[in-house]
Amino acid sequence: MPIWGLWKMSEPILKIEDLQVNYGGIEAVKGISFEVQEGQIVTLIGPNGAGKSSTLRTISGLVKPSGGKITFRGEDITGKDPTQIVTQGVTLVPIGAAEMAFCRKNSWAEDFVSQFTEDEYARSGLGVLVCADGAFVSGASSYAAYPGGIEVEVDTAPAYRGHGYATLAAAKLILTAHQQGKIATWDAANETSAHIAQKLGYRVTCAYQVFTTV
Repeated sequence: MPIWGLWKMSEPILKIEDLQVNYGGIEAVKGISFEVQEGQIVTLIGPNGAGKSSTLRTISGLVKPSGGKITFRGEDITGKDPTQIVTQGVTLVPIGAAEMAFCRKNSWAEDFVSQFTEDEYARSGLGVLVCADGAFVSGASSYAAYPGGIEVEVDTAPAYRGHGYATLAAAKLILTAHQQGKIATWDAANETSAHIAQKLGYRVTCAYQVFTTV
């Protein structure tokens, strides 16, 4: 399972050493090791069954490892409960009913769910919020859904912009969409959105003028 990212020499924010995960007698993760630097984007790439989801679930504390070590900001978090890990850094939360209520009350997140009722979003919507410092600060969601795909919407609370949270959320949304057999199209309405899209591998097909109301 190759690991791709932009690297620089400094103390890693996250360090995975010889991580092993077993489900009964099945070996899901076979001794993976990698590091993530502050502000860096790292992608786990591999076919179905390679252990990508198991690795992320184990880092998040949802699965207990059978071997290896996980270090976050210099602290050993191997095998810790998810509630303990969340208080130490950033986590991704799928958008459900409670998260929809949050989005509707916060202008920066409102468009994540503005085109859906709660039932419609549960059936065809898809989204994730980034939780940092104990609060939702960014996210990515389906602004619209169509047969076989979604249109990506990203945004971040003003005080937390520029830290890579939107890129993190968008990457997770796109990966989840692809795992569900859906296409994730991106209609960037501003330069920031276009920059994130290009960073994640999208290419501009056409440009158009955007009008806003004041």
